[in-house]
Amino acid sequence: MERKLEFKDKFEQLTLEELNATCKIKNADGKHIVEPQKVFTDVIDLIKQNEIVYDLRPIIAKGGQHALYNTDLIPYVGENNIKAYTLLRTSGIITFPALQDDETTMQIRIDVSERGITMATGKLVLVCTNGMTAFKEDLLSTYGSSKIQYEQALGLVENWIHKMPETNKKYNELIVGLKNTKVNKDAVNNMLGKLLYQAVDANRPGNNFISPLNVSQVSAFTNAYIEKDDDSEINNGWDLYNLGTNLLKHDNMDMTIIAERNFAFTNFMLKDFGLNVSDARIVSEF
Repeated sequence: MERKLEFKDKFEQLTLEELNATCKIKNADGKHIVEPQKVFTDVIDLIKQNEIVYDLRPIIAKGGQHALYNTDLIPYVGENNIKAYTLLRTSGIITFPALQDDETTMQIRIDVSERGITMATGKLVLVCTNGMTAFKEDLLSTYGSSKIQYEQALGLVENWIHKMPETNKKYNELIVGLKNTKVNKDAVNNMLGKLLYQAVDANRPGNNFISPLNVSQVSAFTNAYIEKDDDSEINNGWDLYNLGTNLLKHDNMDMTIIAERNFAFTNFMLKDFGLNVSDARIVSEF
């Protein structure tokens, strides 16, 4: 029986095989669009070429206006058949078991939309599936002010793959630094004030930077902190960091900017805690 898509929760989870069954994206001149099917396949091929074991988590496809239903195909494939859909926004995470510990693993995140492609590497927190991208070179996009061509993007991804054991060590050092950083209410209140200031400033006319969190997310972060703090569940910077990144997921925000906002939030938090992001050496004393 063919897979049917209904998007009851605004999203569907797909395997790569199911994604490959969906219709291709075509624009007016037939150029510039890189199909999501091709992006996932190309990245996985690079991993296989380097003989690295990987896991592909379920691919998330957004519904609504981002899932085009080709009604002309209904007589041939049936109602709501996956083969009748063109998916404009998809997101997936590839993880690497050899670099997994009890809490985290290395990841490559892939986001494909009608705007283009964003990819990022870094850590995935297993229990809550929160991401962590800390270094500018671990984030790329084929659109926006720092856009690169698709073939160049694949070259950077291959470099990520080659350097992943080394990168994993840098991220582990940052995580240790966050865990060793004790937090107190006054410091957190000060941090929340900075986050709100940047969120409001980002909304002013003419400003085009990505704030670590938007205004709604700062409010949600503050509320979550109050609740967790009342139960004494926030003991260090790592606890607080994960509380914030828990907001940066596809069910809470536009998936096309998750990776970029995660990078902005991660850098904000690390610098606020006195960690040297540029080379991942802990410079503060605990």
